[in-house]
Amino acid sequence: RIYTRKGSEIDIAISELDKAIQLDPEYAPAFAQRGVAAMLMSVQQYGDIPDDEANRRGKRFVDQALRLDDNLAEGWAALGLYYTNIPAGSEHAIDHLTKALSINPNLIDAGNWLHIALKSVGDFKGGLEVLVDIAERDPLYRPAFANAIMTFNAFGRLDAAEALLQRIEAFD
Repeated sequence: RIYTRKGSEIDIAISELDKAIQLDPEYAPAFAQRGVAAMLMSVQQYGDIPDDEANRRGKRFVDQALRLDDNLAEGWAALGLYYTNIPAGSEHAIDHLTKALSINPNLIDAGNWLHIALKSVGDFKGGLEVLVDIAERDPLYRPAFANAIMTFNAFGRLDAAEALLQRIEAFD
């Protein structure tokens, strides 16, 4: 539900994650995803919670996830999202997201947030490479292919944007 990037779906995910945490308060992945969901409900993202409050709420869950399992890729990715959301946090975000991807290279969200952090520090080429990799791995992951198409267009690579659109058209 979180991958849909729709506030109403993320609200459902939050309710389900709260139940999972209640059932197993030692299950670190539920805390990490709950933190992500809280941050995604900020005004800046997909919800109506003030940005600072959403980030504060999310970070509490992320910190708990990493206390429970300090080698949890989802926890490091969520911490990367937190730093992506705060001013001057991009360098920390890159470090945490790179760590998450070193633990689990298949974390699609971590790659997408890494692209955002790389762009924030001026590494547009690196960000685009991350997006292309994500689109290859998971052509149904909307945030990455939408971002890749916009980035290709920004670089004047309309042919690459069109090719990506044609490739995913069969799926969506």
